[in-house]
Amino acid sequence: MADPKSSEGFQPLLVLRGELESEEGLSQVLVSSGSDVETSSFGSFVAAGPRATEPDAYAILVEAIREGYLLHYAEPRLFISELDRDLALLAGDFLYALGLERLSGLGDTESVTQLADLISLQGVIHADGTDVDSGLDRLDRSLWLAISVAVACGTDSQLEAMKAEIPASKEPFGLATRLLGWADARVAETGVDEAWAQVREQVGFDTEAKPSG
Repeated sequence: MADPKSSEGFQPLLVLRGELESEEGLSQVLVSSGSDVETSSFGSFVAAGPRATEPDAYAILVEAIREGYLLHYAEPRLFISELDRDLALLAGDFLYALGLERLSGLGDTESVTQLADLISLQGVIHADGTDVDSGLDRLDRSLWLAISVAVACGTDSQLEAMKAEIPASKEPFGLATRLLGWADARVAETGVDEAWAQVREQVGFDTEAKPSG
């Protein structure tokens, strides 16, 4: 079992919030510095992976992209809840770009491709909305997990083929199950089990039997 590689006590979301305080147009709509910010396991999981050459940097950039996603499709953690919708989308795009730019600066072109694909495919998945626990909702959550594994541990042809299915998929539930199964198997090969259990639980797959294959 691999131990997390980030600095002890490192909180990427709080570091990211601190950085955003200097951004004109965003600083005024951040939650207060004394607020309890919801924790996230995505950055910590990726930082624990064998491909994270600079764990703290990976943790922050993954959380930036996660926050961008939440600004587009759900409830953000670092911004006030009454944020104007247009500003939320602009802030989300800014955070997407921030995460990808930092990843590019680390020279990890493979992960740039993975996270750019995540952003693009989430747009496809959410085009018609995602009801809770629908096939599309499960595909959304499974894709986040699978791409996080790809960034942390590397991709393969099986994942790339499943990603290619998403735009025209008529069976999102089945595809979600296969993505989750791929992610579980990939994690088992690379030994980041403890961090994986936390991120899996965060998106609601903790109580389910792990799919085979």
